[in-house]
Amino acid sequence: LELPLATRIVQTVATSIGSNWYVIVAVVGVAYLWYQFRVQTPAGAIWMARTILRIPVIGDTVRKIAFSRFAHYFGTLHEAGLEVVPTLALMERVIGNAYLSYRFRFAVNRVMAGESLSRALASVGEFPPVVIQMLSLGEKTGEMAKSLEQVRHYYDREVDASVKRALTLFGPIALDTD
Repeated sequence: LELPLATRIVQTVATSIGSNWYVIVAVVGVAYLWYQFRVQTPAGAIWMARTILRIPVIGDTVRKIAFSRFAHYFGTLHEAGLEVVPTLALMERVIGNAYLSYRFRFAVNRVMAGESLSRALASVGEFPPVVIQMLSLGEKTGEMAKSLEQVRHYYDREVDASVKRALTLFGPIALDTD
């Protein structure tokens, strides 16, 4: 009597794991340590943040949250009368994603060299056209806080939609207890 193929595969895998468990534990341990050392460096944090941004639904949501944070805090500080360059230096820490913060730093350097914020962000390549257009409008009209408020509202709605989309996609998987 020959067992079904699926049963034979499970038996083979179980036997292999049973006889090589120490190798598996060692490989998992080394992989964990490598991951920890890799991510704890600044370059590793940037690598990890960029990797997260590449995940289809999750990366899109993380990116939208970062843009919403940028618009909210920059608008609030700008409206309070803080100067642009020191405020932008603070935004680097508020964005919440090491890769976007790293790219944002290039824009801050360009602003410090005299370039407009909208052009500097456009040159970085990570900020979407809607943010750049609204910032450009705010620079031209002198209504930067109002433009940033509109960007924040737009991204707050986008974040809600992305979270709902993620829950629609991943909800059934999370609830599956079989």
